[in-house]
Amino acid sequence: MRLFPARDNARVDDVEVFSDLDAMLTESISFRFCGRIHKIDPITTQKFAEFVDAQSRLDELSKTGKMTPTECIDACFKVIQSVIPSITLEDIEKAQQHQVVAIFEMIRKTITGEIYEEEKKKTLLPQYRRE
Repeated sequence: MRLFPARDNARVDDVEVFSDLDAMLTESISFRFCGRIHKIDPITTQKFAEFVDAQSRLDELSKTGKMTPTECIDACFKVIQSVIPSITLEDIEKAQQHQVVAIFEMIRKTITGEIYEEEKKKTLLPQYRRE
């Protein structure tokens, strides 16, 4: 994550600024999977909407209790593909379960911003930081 320097005691129209969200510019997260390097780019609102849609479909399918292994793999693939387009269905079919779980965890941490947590703290103006 790259940060622009925060201005001490920043004020806009006589209102004190608590956090400079414009300073948060996330970078892609890269990882190796199936012999190739993949990356999770910063999640745009559009990508987030696609992820939520795919995740909702997976949740609905799992609630039926009648999901076949093929349906499960396909639904998981659609969730992953919504954020990481370089991963193929064949990659997911060949993957071990713990690899798919790790990918889901990286996606979750990217979407929630947890992966950038330490850098996020730096966007708070000095007077609001708790270190």
